[in-house]
Amino acid sequence: MKRKCPLFLLAAVCLALAGCTAVEEAPSPNQIENAEWTMTTIQDAVGGAVVYSSDPQTDAKPLNLTCRAENGTLTIENPGSGERWRAGYEEYYSKPDQYYHYNLHFEDGAEASANTGVTVKEDASGSKTYSHTLILVVPSRGVVNFTAPIGDTPAP
Repeated sequence: MKRKCPLFLLAAVCLALAGCTAVEEAPSPNQIENAEWTMTTIQDAVGGAVVYSSDPQTDAKPLNLTCRAENGTLTIENPGSGERWRAGYEEYYSKPDQYYHYNLHFEDGAEASANTGVTVKEDASGSKTYSHTLILVVPSRGVVNFTAPIGDTPAP
């Protein structure tokens, strides 16, 4: 009987470890500085309706913006028109394995907040894809949603 107990315990531990390795974990979110962000949508501040989109297949007005953060300055740019908006930012709170939260102060005096995280999309077969997300909230103006591919690093 003493011989069977350790074998049973060893089998139970092996099964538990096998289950742990089969679980796919989502990647950790990027800090705001660690990605080249591309706008996906801009939502209205009042009802949350999508008013601008980078996807031409939607009813929203077409718009493409990029966003980059470095050395305490966030720059949003419209490559088509050359327009730029800048804001100072500082990290307010974070749980590095879940999200980062920032306070922003735009040059025109507007205050905003931003959060980075990871979006998970699952298709019908159960296959998952992940992307980094940046959600920029400007009260009374709207919400700008950005994305960056996993593994994206800023260009030098």
